[in-house]
Amino acid sequence: MHRLPALLLLLLLLLPPALPLSSPPRSFLSSISVRNLAIIDSAVTPPLSPFLTVVTGETGAGKSLVTSAIALVRGEPARTVPLLADGDGVGGDAPPDTEVSLSFSLVGRQKARLLPHLPPSFHPPADSPLLLTASRTIRHSRRSSRSACSLSCPSSPSPLPLSLKQLSTLIAPLVTTVSAASAATALGDVPSRLAALDVGVPAASLSAASASLRAYSKKRAARAALERELETSLPPSAAGLDGGERDLEMLEHWAGELEGFEERRKGFFERAAKEVGEAEDEADPAPPSPASDPLSPPSLADLAVPLRAASEAPPPDGGYELLEDLKSAIASFSQMFESASLSLAHLSSISEASSAVHALTQARDALYDVSFAPAHPLYDAVEDSHDLLTAAEKALSAAASALEARVLQQMELRAPRLPLEEVDEVLAEWHTLARKHGVAPGALLSAGRAIRNELDGNNRARELLPAARREEEEALADYKEACRALTVERERAGELLGEAVSARLKDLGMSGAEFKVQVFERGGVDWEEGGGGKARWGGPGSGVGVDAVDFLLKNNNAGESKKKKKGAGLVGGWGKVEAVASSGERARILLLIETALPGAVAAAGGGVGGAEAEEEEEERGGQGEAGPGPVLTLYDEIDSHVGGRAAVAVARLLSRQGAEANQIVSITHNAAIGSVADEHLVVEKSEREEKGGGVRVTVGRVQGEDREREIARMAAGSMAETESLEFARAMLREGREHTQTHE
Repeated sequence: MHRLPALLLLLLLLLPPALPLSSPPRSFLSSISVRNLAIIDSAVTPPLSPFLTVVTGETGAGKSLVTSAIALVRGEPARTVPLLADGDGVGGDAPPDTEVSLSFSLVGRQKARLLPHLPPSFHPPADSPLLLTASRTIRHSRRSSRSACSLSCPSSPSPLPLSLKQLSTLIAPLVTTVSAASAATALGDVPSRLAALDVGVPAASLSAASASLRAYSKKRAARAALERELETSLPPSAAGLDGGERDLEMLEHWAGELEGFEERRKGFFERAAKEVGEAEDEADPAPPSPASDPLSPPSLADLAVPLRAASEAPPPDGGYELLEDLKSAIASFSQMFESASLSLAHLSSISEASSAVHALTQARDALYDVSFAPAHPLYDAVEDSHDLLTAAEKALSAAASALEARVLQQMELRAPRLPLEEVDEVLAEWHTLARKHGVAPGALLSAGRAIRNELDGNNRARELLPAARREEEEALADYKEACRALTVERERAGELLGEAVSARLKDLGMSGAEFKVQVFERGGVDWEEGGGGKARWGGPGSGVGVDAVDFLLKNNNAGESKKKKKGAGLVGGWGKVEAVASSGERARILLLIETALPGAVAAAGGGVGGAEAEEEEEERGGQGEAGPGPVLTLYDEIDSHVGGRAAVAVARLLSRQGAEANQIVSITHNAAIGSVADEHLVVEKSEREEKGGGVRVTVGRVQGEDREREIARMAAGSMAETESLEFARAMLREGREHTQTHE
């Protein structure tokens, strides 16, 4: 959103409202669709005005459900919204699904912000608006509810499913809601006040401060990394040495000891690679096999290539894990060879009493004792048994030959030529040296190289650290200077905002009141942490810098009892707005802040800034351009407890905001606001015959005489109907003098 200089905004506030004859295309919420939300069975709002739309109706008619519908699509938890009407789901049936949709027409920067998150089928022509419908369906069960979210547009054949978090990330920045409760939150929170004020600060100042903070953070991280490298470069065994002659002798001894081990390790890996590789080359090639189980120990064949690579260039751990794998592979191979040999013995050994061949011989000898004459009925059966035993003998012989030739002989060719004891010796020395120097086995070789580098004066971290510390100090000085400049800009913006709001307080029923913005350094600033806390990188709502902000109110007409209100924090008649102002006053003050600084409410509520603003700021390269503001600001009975001239002033402010800043929807009982609106919607509640009775809610557009009757009802209720109609017509004529059509 384009920011006007604060002084120009102040002048605009003091001038009567006037709209341009034509307005460029703008983003807006076009309609709201609701099904089964509390007492609403089904409703679709008529088209909303891109400028000012009012929503009116009798007390209790269900106007607040408009706020509830928007809150649901913004991603608010379902438990915070009245979803079901009384009686829904009674009788054992699950309640009906709640469905809510918001339809937008987006152009300019709001369109550009969303397009990177959407598939190509959602992208409209460059000069056309992005027509987007955001939907959330809440499926109820007897015990809980679940949400299904999506985006859709006319050009896409199917909707885009989203998680609730994704929907909130995309849609929440488009809509801001202002109520007495939200005003109390925004005005009572230090980061929210700072975020609102930063909308009036030149974006270039915020960007410069955040850029210098990023530069300082990088320099600080670089210095810290070098210090960590220096602290961990030597093993614990050398940590207490101070560089004396005896210490140097000890370091030299350790370096030689570890270098000797490195030579032995290298020689062992070279021989291991050769032995395993030659065994694989001599054996018959194995057919390709599927990928091995990652939980199973590696085979010797799997280790041939890694062993060769480790002999040429040691891995980061020096090959320690590879050596452990080699030990496991040798032990596993030896066990498998022993099992295969035992299998052959059980199958074909004549001397083994439990072998299959021995059992077959015994069976044949016993069968020889079974003899019948050829004419006997059992003669053929006995002869067949002899034939089957002969066949079994041949099969056993073939199985034994295959096992010996195809398994055992190939295993003998692939058998490790490195004794397991030799591997254990290398591992034992490795473990002994690692314990001696207080490092993990995988860090032992690095420790040896660190000791040698220390002896040779070749310590990279020690060489670079002085320059890194100087660069960090310079970057911190630059950041402090940027913070001082930012404080000046915030003080200037605060002064202009205070003047602008104070000039309008009388019009809003706060005669004699003054408003002031106080900028001060927040307590406990820690420059080591970039000014305190986790800072956000620029743009409206940035936490960059060292400032905090208070919004102060002084009521020159207040009595002593008001001034002594507990917790008000009054000094010289000034008190913090959140302590001394009523809920209605806070809401009207927030309205004036938003009028002076369009987008302040969204920034205070988190709609602009945060993680997404950081990413956008990084992508812009710190050019100082703020992110897009909200499409819609919804004022939920912001005019509560306001009447007379103050009500008219609120109406004109809302009309100006709708014309000059962004789309406004106002839920109101104020006839003055209704008379200046570009679109007027009425919420009505009536008896419903189906679903066992109860009530139903409809939302309709009023024009002409219907609108006159609604304005008359708002102004006088059921009193003096003829006179109130005449008064309503006069109010609508007066409203048209202060507004123009936006078609």
